[in-house]
Amino acid sequence: MKKRKFSKLTAIFLSFCLVMACISPVFAEENIPKRVVSLNMQGGNNEQKIEQGKEFTLTLNCAESFGVMNAQVVYDSSKVECVSYETPIKTGSNMVSDNKNISAVMVNISQLNSDIVAPDTVIMSIVFKAKEDVTGKANFEAKVTDMYLLDGNLDGTEVIPTVTNNVGEILITAPPTDITELTGKIAEAEAVDSSLYTAASYQNLEAAIVAAKEITTENTKDEVAAQVKALDDAIKQLVKAVDKTALKAVVAEAKTYDEALYTPDSYAALTKAVADAQSVLDADLADNAENQKTVADAAQAVKTAIAALSAKGDQAALAASIQAAEAALAREDVTYIDETKENVQTALNVAKALVGQENATDAEVSAAVKNLNDAVAKLVIAADENAFNAAVAQVREAFKEEVYTTSSWKAVAEALKNADVMAGRLAEGQVPAAEADKVLSDLQNATKSLMEKATKTEDLAKAVEAAKKLDESHYTVDSFAVVKEALAAAEKVAGNLNDSTQQQVDTEVMNLNTAISKLVTIATDEKTGVTVNGLPAGEKIIVTDKMADKEALSEAQKAIDSASEFSDAKKADILFLADIKPEVIENADGTFTLTIPLTEKQMGYDLYYIGHKDEETGMFIWTAVTPKDNKLTLQVKSFSEFAVVGMMKPEEQNPGTNPSGDNKADTVNNATGTNASGNNANTGIVQDGNSSVAVAVGFLILAIAGLIAYRKRFNA
Repeated sequence: MKKRKFSKLTAIFLSFCLVMACISPVFAEENIPKRVVSLNMQGGNNEQKIEQGKEFTLTLNCAESFGVMNAQVVYDSSKVECVSYETPIKTGSNMVSDNKNISAVMVNISQLNSDIVAPDTVIMSIVFKAKEDVTGKANFEAKVTDMYLLDGNLDGTEVIPTVTNNVGEILITAPPTDITELTGKIAEAEAVDSSLYTAASYQNLEAAIVAAKEITTENTKDEVAAQVKALDDAIKQLVKAVDKTALKAVVAEAKTYDEALYTPDSYAALTKAVADAQSVLDADLADNAENQKTVADAAQAVKTAIAALSAKGDQAALAASIQAAEAALAREDVTYIDETKENVQTALNVAKALVGQENATDAEVSAAVKNLNDAVAKLVIAADENAFNAAVAQVREAFKEEVYTTSSWKAVAEALKNADVMAGRLAEGQVPAAEADKVLSDLQNATKSLMEKATKTEDLAKAVEAAKKLDESHYTVDSFAVVKEALAAAEKVAGNLNDSTQQQVDTEVMNLNTAISKLVTIATDEKTGVTVNGLPAGEKIIVTDKMADKEALSEAQKAIDSASEFSDAKKADILFLADIKPEVIENADGTFTLTIPLTEKQMGYDLYYIGHKDEETGMFIWTAVTPKDNKLTLQVKSFSEFAVVGMMKPEEQNPGTNPSGDNKADTVNNATGTNASGNNANTGIVQDGNSSVAVAVGFLILAIAGLIAYRKRFNA
């Protein structure tokens, strides 16, 4: 059995050795150090372009440290030349050289063990210059022939370098031709206002602009210069045109006149002047004295023709005015003032004379139309004397002075006086109807404001008499003041019935009766100051003070002690105790206002209660009352014994204290049911400690059980 186990172990060991023997070379190769060397173009030129004659810099970089390196950067010497080179590494033994035979810049870096090249170091920096007479692609290549690390005894450890060429090839291009001057000259030429120069000279400039825009940066300097000169010559050769601005404006104005509105002869003259002016506008004229005169003469000819235009008369408007005037004169329902009628007839004759006249000018026709229209507008209708007098007589019959108030009749009387004056004028001759109509209108408006006198005044007299019989002492001051005010107003109306309407009389009667109905009676006990409102007028009250009656006080105190309203009172004092009853009436019916005054000493309680003893049950009914102006007021429906109690509320308790003041908490512990004074009391902390012990015991039991189970299994 043991031999078999040994054989298996031996087989497994030999297999392991065989596998390790196979993969060891791979591990060995993977353990050889590697370094990445890169060739880069300084300045980040993504397009990899350079102009002829421009310099540029290439750098050789290594991302990680090393000790020894032999490398070279191969370049195309037909396209570029090496200007300078250097290595920024200052330690060790380093050498850089340009081997022109092979067109390569060589670098040798050799460091001591203590001076290895740091990571991300520029190994070599080379400045190249693109040749000025060539274009095309220049190729570059970086090579690393040897690269080692250094260990402690200066023996080199070979490194596998990986070269990354981030440059590859650079395109050498010729510099673009500067066309800035040409661009500026084109802009200058295009800014020229063609309207200021002759068409022929401006056409030459346009042709030069077209040719100049064909030039690009790829053209030669001589070609660019030639186009600049051509533009400059065309600008200098521009011929200034004569100014036609004023002529254009007057021709445009002339074209706005409508031929249909003017006489044929005057409009024909304008048409000829415009045609001559247009010929001048169309001509390509240089700016000289002769051409300036030609333009000015053409403009003046058009202005003269415009000024000489004769507008046609509006025959339609003339006919309409004549028709309106004849219709006005033909009216049979009115009579005009003679003078205004004659004025219309004169203007009408003048207008009719122009009808159908082809040579009638607009000014003539317009004047005739205006004069005729004005005359018609000024026609004045004469008043009808008979109609006026009949209207006034109707008013006198319908309205009689004795029926209306004196103040409202004043306006009617004044209007009737004016009507009499107008009747006199009409009897003498013609009067404009508007004036007579105004007199009638004023008279009618005055009658609309008439107010009839009051005819029923008996109720007013009765109300005044009733108010005067009232005894002011039986009522409250405020309610009787309203009666006084209403009585004064009623007496004023009663004293001026000739100028008072029925509505005014009825209003004062209603106001006075309302004030009387709202009177509030008052009965006052002079000794105690107790008042009762609502009893019949003249009724007095009897207040029997019981503050000295021990028996009554004892009963009141018992009522206080048994009332729930005072169950938590700190103090409840009887401030007032008395029987209050009307002097005459035994069973008063209604709701009454009882007012009990308080002294200054009795003020300051938290709450006040008025107790009203129920005569059937003998128990007090308590009502909380808030004092106002040191008085307590209560609405009652019966009279008996009344008590006033002043109550002080208990002081607020501090949390955790009882009323006895021994600062013992009354709370009960939920766990034990005992109080928190310290006798068998559990606190939260004690409960938490017991819980911790219980948890610990539980874990201990589990541990013992586990140990027993383990031993049983072990023994088994």
